[in-house]
Amino acid sequence: TNVCDLECIHCAHRIIKKEKKYKPNFMKFEVFKKIIDEVKNYNISLLRIASDGEGLLHKELIKFIGYAVASGVKPINLTTNGMRMTKEVSEKLIDSGLDMIDISIDAYNAETYRRIRVGGILETVIKNINKLIELKHKKKSPMKIFVSFVHQKENIDEVESFKKFWE
Repeated sequence: TNVCDLECIHCAHRIIKKEKKYKPNFMKFEVFKKIIDEVKNYNISLLRIASDGEGLLHKELIKFIGYAVASGVKPINLTTNGMRMTKEVSEKLIDSGLDMIDISIDAYNAETYRRIRVGGILETVIKNINKLIELKHKKKSPMKIFVSFVHQKENIDEVESFKKFWE
């Protein structure tokens, strides 16, 4: 999708969606199916679900992941901002067979997060990640969970605090 619920200062999406020709769009399952049917015959290193928007806003995301898993396409990675990763969504992601999830955070302090990930709430994302970790252990899932941090002038003094917190 090219739809996102945040306006991160380092992302082109916030500029793109202001263009006259911008139109919110969600990939159709038939298109995703065609892509998977083509790549399943190759030895791919990673199917990365990420682009110009927030994948968790797509109503059929779990269906997409399920089709890729059933087709033997592995490993599958989802990049998300984590705002929509409720307990219910986290359970579905774990149960879908998703191999990796990368949650983009980019800050250690809540105020820095609000300035960088405009529209997001760090406390919500941390709560969602902790619930995901808890469910992963409860379900004995092999899914890998990553957090990421884009170095930029607004957060450069938080790199070590971020690493220490998440390690």
